[in-house]
Amino acid sequence: MGELREGEGSSLKQIATTWLASLSSLYDAGLAERIERSEEVLPVSAEAKAKADRLPVLVLEYVEQHRPRLSSFFHAEIREKRERKRKPRAQDIYIGFAGSSLVANFATLPAKRSNTIIDHIKRLMWDLEQDRDAAGALDRQRKYEMIVKHQDKYDPHITEKQFGDVLEVVDELGEQGRKRDIAVIPRVTVPEIGNHVLELEQAA
Repeated sequence: MGELREGEGSSLKQIATTWLASLSSLYDAGLAERIERSEEVLPVSAEAKAKADRLPVLVLEYVEQHRPRLSSFFHAEIREKRERKRKPRAQDIYIGFAGSSLVANFATLPAKRSNTIIDHIKRLMWDLEQDRDAAGALDRQRKYEMIVKHQDKYDPHITEKQFGDVLEVVDELGEQGRKRDIAVIPRVTVPEIGNHVLELEQAA
């Protein structure tokens, strides 16, 4: 490893930074620090989790097993089992399921409260509202719903306090839904959600 050299620093991080800088002229301590700060500021993991929610795909797979014809009512990106690759523009409207009787979006509420995911769900509710308003009086027969999945009270991976917090979020979303005339439907399993879709689309 070369000649023995001694050094000291106020932290392991400082020692490692000095060592890396001495080993390579390509190492930029300032750049590394800026990247680290940006990762702390941006809620990357929570946002990625919201976008990578597999619930819509799981609902599609369940519905397909029971009534394959309904799969065409799901958004093309759900049918292709792809995540949304780009950040939507402000005017974009995303609808997960647009059937003959039901128009719905799907989202999963985590046990630990996440404002990023809550905002994501509110955005999906806004999309439903915009789609309904754009359809006008001709579309008043269809139900517009924000279907939210959360863990069951008896799930061993959720504490009593966390379950109480989840119910508070459901109530909060329900209040937002009442203001927009969008029903918020909480469910705890994919089959419950799938059967709900199948029931409302019986005539399709």
